[in-house]
Amino acid sequence: MMRSNFVSLHPYFKVHPGKLEAVKAGFPRFVEKTATEKGNLFYGFTISGDEFFCREGYESAEGLLAHLDNVGALLVETMKIGTSPESKFTAQRLSWKN
Repeated sequence: MMRSNFVSLHPYFKVHPGKLEAVKAGFPRFVEKTATEKGNLFYGFTISGDEFFCREGYESAEGLLAHLDNVGALLVETMKIGTSPESKFTAQRLSWKN
């Protein structure tokens, strides 16, 4: 029996009108910084209309917290460029057995 454990974060961001291209231009910087993180399992962006979603997973809560420290300044910069207070974050710890 295989058991998988990881922590995932699911932030959704609503982008101000006319700011999507500026926000998207910053995605590669997030990906580049995240690629250096030891505890990262997966990381990527999806865009739908005026919202974007980041799907990300980490080996542990410590990995997630290290990620937030690593990209914190970029996140603040991105939110200043054009995301709204309607943006939301959910985090969960996943565990399942195969």
